[in-house]
Amino acid sequence: MEAIIREHINTKHLSMSIAKIDDKWDWMKVSVYSIENSPYGWIKRNLIHSAFGLNNKDTGLTKTGSLLDIEMYIREAVYPIYTEFPQEEIKELLNGIKEKI
Repeated sequence: MEAIIREHINTKHLSMSIAKIDDKWDWMKVSVYSIENSPYGWIKRNLIHSAFGLNNKDTGLTKTGSLLDIEMYIREAVYPIYTEFPQEEIKELLNGIKEKI
């Protein structure tokens, strides 16, 4: 029987949900948020965009081991909303993805 596991990675503006079947990732979905700083110390995140999911079969990751397709998927979700976006945050999300998959 297949075990489906969900993993989540969050940065300040991004959230990635990864679904694994038997310890191998099957699909992932990125969500883009705006943030509002509260005077009380917490940060409110508002969902702006949730892109269509990315299937493992649609990437070259299994053949090359490169995360380029995943990086392009993230950038295509972010840039229509934010014209200037911190590259460090995309790299932080990619590093989290490397650890999970």
